[in-house]
Amino acid sequence: MHTPRFVGTLHAIQHVIARSALTLALTAALTSAAHAQRTPGTGPMKEDRKGQLAMAKVSPDSARRLARARVARASIAEEGIEQENGKLVYSFDMRTPGRSGIDEVLVDAMTGAIISVSHEGPREEAAERAQDARERRARRDSVRKP
Repeated sequence: MHTPRFVGTLHAIQHVIARSALTLALTAALTSAAHAQRTPGTGPMKEDRKGQLAMAKVSPDSARRLARARVARASIAEEGIEQENGKLVYSFDMRTPGRSGIDEVLVDAMTGAIISVSHEGPREEAAERAQDARERRARRDSVRKP
């Protein structure tokens, strides 16, 4: 038979363990959800212009699979659907461990065909980001003007 003091201590320990387990479970769940939201290749596809995903005949998941199959061992760093050279395309920037720069894979959003795979070094990557930012500003400014 346990003494009252021992039983009280036992309950206190059980309470601390239960609270710790709950805290750990909540932290893991929140961390996992936050990571899934900001990890390219797992969430909603970024649209260059609203409504582009609705026009595509190939699903974002199918396009991701095609891009991943084309560049082995790479992970998706950035993704989106955009109009490029008159075609609606999924664009995937793929990072390969041990290799600098990115491989950009363009997948036709209507047919699923791989349009191009090109390697961009750090300079080309920075230049493309700057050009994309200029284009976004120009579109935003043209919408604001009466």
